Amino acid sequence: MHVSVSSNTRTVNELLDRYVRDVLPTLPASRTRKDYGRHVEYLRKAFGDRVAGEIVKQDIEAYLRAREGLKGAIHRNRNVAVLSAVLSVAVEWGWITHNVCSNVRRNASKGTGVRNLTEEEFEGVRKLAKPRMRLTMDLAMYTRRPQGKILTVRWDQVHDNVILFRDPARKKIEVEITPEIRKVLDECRTLAKKSDFVICTRNGGRYSAEGFRAIWQRLMKKWMRTGNDRFTFFDIKATAERRFSERQARKAELTSAVSEYPQFESSLREEAAEMAEYYQVFYCLEQKIRQLIVRRLTDAVGTNWWDTQRVPTDIKASAEKNKQREAENAITPRSESMINYTTFGELSMIIASNWDVLEPAFHNKAAIGRVLHALNLLRGPIAHSCAMSADEIHRLGILVKDWFRQLKS
Repeated sequence: MHVSVSSNTRTVNELLDRYVRDVLPTLPASRTRKDYGRHVEYLRKAFGDRVAGEIVKQDIEAYLRAREGLKGAIHRNRNVAVLSAVLSVAVEWGWITHNVCSNVRRNASKGTGVRNLTEEEFEGVRKLAKPRMRLTMDLAMYTRRPQGKILTVRWDQVHDNVILFRDPARKKIEVEITPEIRKVLDECRTLAKKSDFVICTRNGGRYSAEGFRAIWQRLMKKWMRTGNDRFTFFDIKATAERRFSERQARKAELTSAVSEYPQFESSLREEAAEMAEYYQVFYCLEQKIRQLIVRRLTDAVGTNWWDTQRVPTDIKASAEKNKQREAENAITPRSESMINYTTFGELSMIIASNWDVLEPAFHNKAAIGRVLHALNLLRGPIAHSCAMSADEIHRLGILVKDWFRQLKS
């Protein structure tokens, strides 16, 4: 004889068993099915033996606000969201009369204010990321488009000079393919193979929003384990927008010297405005290095340190020659201090020659030599009025940071 079990006495475990058997396999996204299955196990531990119909709002709130023995507040929010989905279906089955989770206040999420990322943050996560995530980050930074638009862009939207991003509100947005974007697209092609999508999964398909989000969250956890702060993919777009606006502002300000010469085409003016930024970096860096050398050698030797054996003879001769050449051509003397007639490479030689005095200012002699040598090579394009490539601009930023990291004070 079959004995029916009253719906009023069914436990949460019984509800979960049926949900896992009948409902979970019908959810469209595999990632969602996996996530829900994981949350079900937490619900079994918390509520499994409880009679479903006897659980009240206060029980759910107590679970949400628990401080010990459970994962974080947002994790518990998701557990309750899954429980709510289970209870909603159980109401349809007639196993319970109402969904006790429907009016429960969830834990507040962390602040969602948009952050401006530093170069170190972006590059730090980028180095941890696998190729497809790294390329998606690069496209977000270079195109200023959101994650969803990048994941759905197809190769038929990529033309010779532009990418056509589809936007329901504005129909289409054209993004010029810069050398940086072209380099990223070339890498994408090597991974995409026969896929229709620029950013694709290993089997050539399109990433689901849930699947990509899960990959990003795992990357963020890895980043945070080293003591860093979490950021969102939207923060990348916001940072890209800010940097773009700053570049546009700099170009708009280029109205003084070159504006007097209409013969200079706009593309050349824009390139000059971009390169001016990196000239400023080198100018400031050279002056800081000169100040450090002067201060340390003056303290150790006295104000006449330039005239001592502390400065190699060939550097003195070169500086004197530069000063004499300018005087003969009626050029206003650039400085009364002879160190200002030295080149960037000569500053490096002065540091190496006076390491006994300058050592307390630095962490490592070999590292300082390497950084200054690399910076001297990068200085060439700026000094000779040539454009720097994107890779060299990136390298410059890293090297300047390396220099300051080697300073003790």
